[in-house]
Amino acid sequence: MPRSIDRLHSKPHPATGSLAFVAALLFVAPLAGADPPAHEISLELRPYRVQIDLAYASAPDFDGASGALVQSDFGDCLERVAGSLWQTSIRANAGIRLAGVDPLQRLRPEDLERPALAADLDKLYLLSVEPAGAGIRIAGREWDTATSQLGAMQIVTLPDRRETAHCLMKLLQSLFRPVATIEQSKGGPLRLRARGGALAPHDESWQALREGMLFEAYYRYLNQEHAVERIQQIPWTYLTAGRVEQGVADGTVTSGLRAALSTRRRRVEVVALGVSRQVDSTRLTLVTRPPTRRPLGGVEVELAADSQPSDAPSTPPAEGAGSGRFVTDRKGQVLLRAAADATKPMWLFVRNGQNLLARIPFVPGLHADELLELPDDTLRLEVEGHVAQLQSELVDTVARRAVLATLARQRAKAREWPDVDEFMRQLAAGPKAAVFVADLSGIRVHGLQAARAQKDRATELRVRRLCDDMAKLISDYLEEDKLRELRDEIDELKKIAEEDDAAENALKSGQPPAKGRRDQPTRKSGANPPEAVPPAKTPPAGAAF
Repeated sequence: MPRSIDRLHSKPHPATGSLAFVAALLFVAPLAGADPPAHEISLELRPYRVQIDLAYASAPDFDGASGALVQSDFGDCLERVAGSLWQTSIRANAGIRLAGVDPLQRLRPEDLERPALAADLDKLYLLSVEPAGAGIRIAGREWDTATSQLGAMQIVTLPDRRETAHCLMKLLQSLFRPVATIEQSKGGPLRLRARGGALAPHDESWQALREGMLFEAYYRYLNQEHAVERIQQIPWTYLTAGRVEQGVADGTVTSGLRAALSTRRRRVEVVALGVSRQVDSTRLTLVTRPPTRRPLGGVEVELAADSQPSDAPSTPPAEGAGSGRFVTDRKGQVLLRAAADATKPMWLFVRNGQNLLARIPFVPGLHADELLELPDDTLRLEVEGHVAQLQSELVDTVARRAVLATLARQRAKAREWPDVDEFMRQLAAGPKAAVFVADLSGIRVHGLQAARAQKDRATELRVRRLCDDMAKLISDYLEEDKLRELRDEIDELKKIAEEDDAAENALKSGQPPAKGRRDQPTRKSGANPPEAVPPAKTPPAGAAF
């Protein structure tokens, strides 16, 4: 079980100036012996207790004398660079002997979770040295005790074996991931307190806390004896260090979660582990959540620097670009390349059609493989398909109604009443709004029941929104009032036509026109016949019904 890190006081250490520096040097001296009690020194002044295991390949080039010389030179280089930041012990071919790239690659965290390794150590580095033709190949991995995390493997190939010690030191620096605790006072900013952050290494690039440094966050759950029971990484959450003062810095949280950090839980420590880009690209795999675990192929993935998705048309990214739009393959995978100049997390948007499935911060190149679990969108797509089919039927019905209404008006103006009656009969026989509402109700009930059975609240809300929008379209375009207005208009035209015919017949027979004739002046002897009354103004063709 991993060792619990020491509890921290909220107040900074009172020692300042030269007294603090002398105390730190005395503490980290090689002959200091056992560590003093945790309450006597703050975390920022505690060095890392580091063990380095060197594994040499079985080759004549690495006999006892050669290995001892490499180890001695390596120790001297490390002492000149790290200084008081590390308390280091170097062992050759001891402990877990992992010589070669393949054994290091196959190594798993459970292989290292042993009391013998975690009792007195903060960091364990496993380094392998083996011949590679005329040169040397060096591989290494880091084990962090506080978070029980095994870092990614890094490999360096040297053409000149005389640079072995210097290359080991450089590889060790790239593997080093600082540890910090996360504190947040009531109403105050979040703060990062880095272990060894106030110690000054001889090489400034080894500083444990620097402005702009990126961290991942972890929960450490403790039992009543304050021993670690389990460790959980906070997914898709990163912290960026601000201005540093004596190993303490304000932290900026970038997270895809609504409540990313909760630093007030009982018996829970929030720990940050430094990160660095270790590979050129990350293979992202998109799958549905358990129990289906179905790959999401054909899903659009956008990588951008801004937290808001872009509305620009999809264009293929340039070669080696760190942003752009991509589409997952049949396995639900996409390869995202790391931008060389990126200094903060980017934003990853996942879309399925018009629906935004995820918006999370992402660091390409941090891990070789990443897995993103998303809700199963099959039900929403099924409902969208049914609604789209119903909408196409609605469009066809509205267009047919508009055509029939236009033809009926034209025939009414031409007084071709048999054709008018046929068009009106076809309008009356067409699908009514009640038919579409009934079909939509079936889609709505099926979708909501399936979403509730899956306990998918997000899909349930989407189904409601889709069906509500479709119901509004049905109400707007299939109103019976508009069809009733068309009937009244046709009846009015027909009545006017009948009155005109009656007046015309009366004029021909020499009888006075019928009383009550609208807009018909009294005919005088020798007067011209009355003009036809213009029909009522009709709505434009193609109006919705």
